[in-house]
Amino acid sequence: YIGDRPHARRTEETYLALKAEIMENRMPPGFQSMETELADLMGVSRTLVHEAIVRLEQEGLVELRRRRGMRVRPISVGDMRDIYDLLAILEPEAARLLAEAGPTADQICSLRRAVEDMERAIESIDLEAWARADDRFHRQMLAFTPNRRLAKMVGQLLDQAHRARMFTLRFRALPRRSTEEHGLMVHL
Repeated sequence: YIGDRPHARRTEETYLALKAEIMENRMPPGFQSMETELADLMGVSRTLVHEAIVRLEQEGLVELRRRRGMRVRPISVGDMRDIYDLLAILEPEAARLLAEAGPTADQICSLRRAVEDMERAIESIDLEAWARADDRFHRQMLAFTPNRRLAKMVGQLLDQAHRARMFTLRFRALPRRSTEEHGLMVHL
């Protein structure tokens, strides 16, 4: 028996809750808070918040600032260019490895459902639903990819890109072409 499993579970829950706030821009870029304030708000210990923030800092989503708590990192145009350059290289490699490994019928079905949800969201012009389905497609593909390190790296890049996408979603044309390309990947 290694470690404090209940503590680890609470740390994971705190991490996931904070990450969700950041990913959905409820804690937007530039948001700053002391660990004690976050702990009070979330009803957990400062230690749990600190451990979650350290993990979020390792993922590039926040920065710890001495005597000022944590700050949600902004994403610049240059950051987005770098992130999308890396995604353009790494994500197709993850898809290639999955294709070579031979996805199961259940995996293909799961990816197809995500594409179908994207198509329905476009028909009803529900951009948030489209973004959730698109994100689900990419994350499922990564979950099915046999190279775990590659999947983890791409997942962190997707986390960073997701925040910017949620800001820009309403300023772009409906993502019909992207949805069609996803469909072609799973032969819809």
